Amino acid sequence: MNTEQKQVVDALNQRKYLKLNTGLRIEAIDSRITGLYAYGRKFAEVVYKNDFLVDATSNKTNFEIEEFLTFYIKSNVADTWKKFLNQMIFSNYLGMGVESTDSVPLIKVAQAV
Repeated sequence: MNTEQKQVVDALNQRKYLKLNTGLRIEAIDSRITGLYAYGRKFAEVVYKNDFLVDATSNKTNFEIEEFLTFYIKSNVADTWKKFLNQMIFSNYLGMGVESTDSVPLIKVAQAV
């Protein structure tokens, strides 16, 4: 994992705002949803299990992710990050910590134009 990928994973795990020179931006939509944008166009949403205040007042370092939704946009930046995040969701790097694809009823993929 390179430095940029680690920044993205950390931003998602800790619900932090992040803007990279490559055109990627991560920012909160509301207290449970974080959006991922490629040059200003939303291509994915991460829905957390708990409200931000519930997680922030607990002693957890990674906030548990409930859903990861992707949207279709024509963008190489979006495609690259979707592939990377898809791999991360099935590892322990993201807060969900799912280890196999067999136990993932919580991943939902939406295709919207």
